[in-house]
Amino acid sequence: MARREARCSLQGVIAMPAAAQAAGVAVAAPAVPPPRISIHQQQQVKDMATPTQTQIARRIAELQPTRAAMAAAMSSYFQQHTRKIAEIDGVREANKKAFGVVATVGLGKSHGVMPIAEAAHAQGLPIVILVPNHKLAWEHAERLAHLGAVVYRGRREPAAGEPNGPPVDPGPHACYRLVQVSKAGDQNHRPAQGLCSKCPNGMAAVLQYVTRDELRRQRAEQFFKTSGINPATVPPCQFLYKGLPDQLAAPILVAPVQAFSEAMAMWREVDPETSFLTRETQRLVIVDEHIPMAAEVEVGAGDIQVWRNRVDGMAERLDRQIEFLQGKNAPTQAETEELEQARAMRALTPEIDATFRALASKIAGDIPIGVDAGRIIKLQKSVVKAGGSVAGTATWEKIGYQRDEDDFFIPLRALVTLARNLAAGSARQEKGVLFAYETSPVIEWARDKGSVMFLDATMSQSMRRFIEAKGGTIHNATADQNMRVTRVTGRLYSRGDVRKDDYPAKARARMDDIRQNIVPRLDSPVAIITHKAYLKYSQEAHQADDAAEVAAQAFESATGIPIGWFGKHDRGLDSWGGRNIALVGMPLLSKESIAGAYACTRAAMIDCGIPMPEWDQVMDKEKADADGPPMPVMPEVRAWLVDEYAQGVAQAVGRNRAVNHPRGCKPLQVHLWGGLQTAEMDAAMRCYGIVVHDRMRNPNSAPGPKVDVGAVDEAIEMVLATGGAVSERSVRGALVGLQRSASTESIRARIRDMRASGAIPAATRVKRSDAADTAESVCAAHSDNYAESVASIAPEADAEDASAHTEPQKQGQEKITRSEDATAPNSYKETNSGNSAQCCGNPNPQTQGQEKIFLAPAFDFDFAFDFSAGAATLDSPRLQPDDEIADMLAEVAAQIEADLAREDDDPDPDEPGPKGPSGGRREPRGRDGCDRCPDIAAAASAAQRTSAALAHISYNNPGDGAPPS
Repeated sequence: MARREARCSLQGVIAMPAAAQAAGVAVAAPAVPPPRISIHQQQQVKDMATPTQTQIARRIAELQPTRAAMAAAMSSYFQQHTRKIAEIDGVREANKKAFGVVATVGLGKSHGVMPIAEAAHAQGLPIVILVPNHKLAWEHAERLAHLGAVVYRGRREPAAGEPNGPPVDPGPHACYRLVQVSKAGDQNHRPAQGLCSKCPNGMAAVLQYVTRDELRRQRAEQFFKTSGINPATVPPCQFLYKGLPDQLAAPILVAPVQAFSEAMAMWREVDPETSFLTRETQRLVIVDEHIPMAAEVEVGAGDIQVWRNRVDGMAERLDRQIEFLQGKNAPTQAETEELEQARAMRALTPEIDATFRALASKIAGDIPIGVDAGRIIKLQKSVVKAGGSVAGTATWEKIGYQRDEDDFFIPLRALVTLARNLAAGSARQEKGVLFAYETSPVIEWARDKGSVMFLDATMSQSMRRFIEAKGGTIHNATADQNMRVTRVTGRLYSRGDVRKDDYPAKARARMDDIRQNIVPRLDSPVAIITHKAYLKYSQEAHQADDAAEVAAQAFESATGIPIGWFGKHDRGLDSWGGRNIALVGMPLLSKESIAGAYACTRAAMIDCGIPMPEWDQVMDKEKADADGPPMPVMPEVRAWLVDEYAQGVAQAVGRNRAVNHPRGCKPLQVHLWGGLQTAEMDAAMRCYGIVVHDRMRNPNSAPGPKVDVGAVDEAIEMVLATGGAVSERSVRGALVGLQRSASTESIRARIRDMRASGAIPAATRVKRSDAADTAESVCAAHSDNYAESVASIAPEADAEDASAHTEPQKQGQEKITRSEDATAPNSYKETNSGNSAQCCGNPNPQTQGQEKIFLAPAFDFDFAFDFSAGAATLDSPRLQPDDEIADMLAEVAAQIEADLAREDDDPDPDEPGPKGPSGGRREPRGRDGCDRCPDIAAAASAAQRTSAALAHISYNNPGDGAPPS
């Protein structure tokens, strides 16, 4: 009876008016009128033109229809949600169609959440609002404070009392194992399920707070007995039993998107006296701002070796378990099933070890997984069937508590994800690491459960496809922006290589350029966004953690102009409204970062049943030059990347809040200095409301390419004399020996002309073999080369700037945590958070994993190269140099190859990305097989010698190969 009364009461609370019921899916009037949004919330700055009240009122009236339509669409979706709740008696099963709102930056989509929250509160329905960080969470909570909104807070350090003072309350969010919890997350574990169930503090909390679950109490008591620990000496965990339950009980919860889980998506009411569940309701999930669609998991040879080591221990435990169960005279049904599972797992042990051995060998040797992918997929299914995998964690992946060290052993958790990616064809292998991808829990929830509203001013094309593929709709709330955009061409303003000795001087020159050339071209008030490295390395004490902040403060003190950087000030910043904006450069991705980011999105889309093609990793050029950065040739990937770049520019420009700037006022100025300057980029930006009105040449750039007359022809003659194939790369290599220089465009133009006339054969592309990588020649022009080398920031050296940025940065979090001598892991999301040390001077390479090991391939072979045949062979003898010039060329080629490879290992990107599992990109290896830095001085000295004998050296081949180094 009580249940029936509660049900009727619930239905009465959430009953909708007849008019709303009749509305169906049509756009209905919002339950609460949309709030009036001030269009000038920015700070008042000297020289700022103050709009009149008439202008402000007129602009508010102009924007009101767009805002009202957006609010009505959101309200209509909310009404659909409430009707469905009433139909299924409090347990929301359907309305599985996600919903998207794309609103012009600054229009007020975050404020539009308030009417929905108020309507949900009035009808007793729970919601959760997901945002990128705690700062935005508190902003939402302040607006919804009158509704009792609660901000989710994760684990915290326990409150500390005074020495010899009375005990203090550690706080409801206290966790005594924060470091281990972080490590578990890095190793792809869910801490609450994997680590907390083995934690002494968690077990102590079970004994103190759990009263009705006798089985859990018995397990906790057994844990302390086995470990030899007195539970009275262990402080109980507070977070899992106080802080977390109190937060999940809040009807309106605001949380960082990283904290989202199924427990957060369901609202449960529990009887305080009996602890029985009285009500369970699916929350409406509102995602405010952009979220990643998947996370990357790195699997290295070291991780696989850890698995193999634990499989040995697992076999011993299974033998003991089988012997014990077989000794039972009258086993129960449960014991019989346990014995069958133990036997099945024990029978699988040899296959598990053999599969992991082969997998580790191929990962360590950079050999494609090939047929072993099928073995892994089959193995994972067999392990699950035998009971060796519970909740997506295999037996050898489980976290173990080590009593002697009072610490945890935390292996990588990846088998289920790896098998799923291999089955879908979305895994990626590169440079000694195998990458798998886990779809974001929010995306999975939207796919499987629905009732998710995505709010994003720059919603990606991939997210649009996902929403529409699942039957959802997207409301476009776009409005014109009162601004005039000027693109300044002729220089990329790439960040450059921060490891070079002269980079601090270049950074100071860049800051002077911004101060003297860029700022004066904008009317006051102005704000600047550029690369963090410019600011940081312009300081004498650039290794200090706050060097960039100090430089920004000094710049603003001297000029009165605020300056920020990509990754921090280009999103979520509202204090620059009404300012004229200059973007100096833009975040650009390296080839490896593009591969990781695209694979991440592709894996999530495939997991949701939406096909995306695999990238062939072919770029239109090797390095950035005056024409722009390297871009993918494949149309689908190129369009995806340009769309990603356009989103970032639109967000950065949106800091001026031009949508709120009245039409009667002078348009705000936006200057785009450098970055991707192509027509396709301009077209992509138009999709996000950024229209380029004017174009101008950078006054400090020299028009047209610099050409060393005759250098290209001489280099081509050298290549032909040696029997090599003419290509852009081989010509650059010849220029090294000639000590001549030529622009990239002049090399390309001359090669095109000669191919068109038949003087040289047409180009052919050599694809990498499935069995082994073909070594690629990496040759470049002399260090004075206009388009390829690092030169000063003088006007006549403009095109160099385009090539300096071979390893562009990726925007991400705010704090840089890497040191100068750290290497960047081979992952797009960790381009900024390397975790392996530079191997310079250390002959022992380090691979990722719990153990410092390097697992060699299961077979041994040596590559030798037949340059006359233009191919790599396994048995052909190595080419022996016949004079000192050959040694010089090989050393120079090795140095250039190492330079290009090291450009992937950037120790100081603009912003570190989210932390992930351990593992990193290996350093380039020297001739002796040890990781080392080549002798640059020796190579430079050798380059000064005569080039008379160069014609006898076969250093080039049709496959653009290079001598082994």
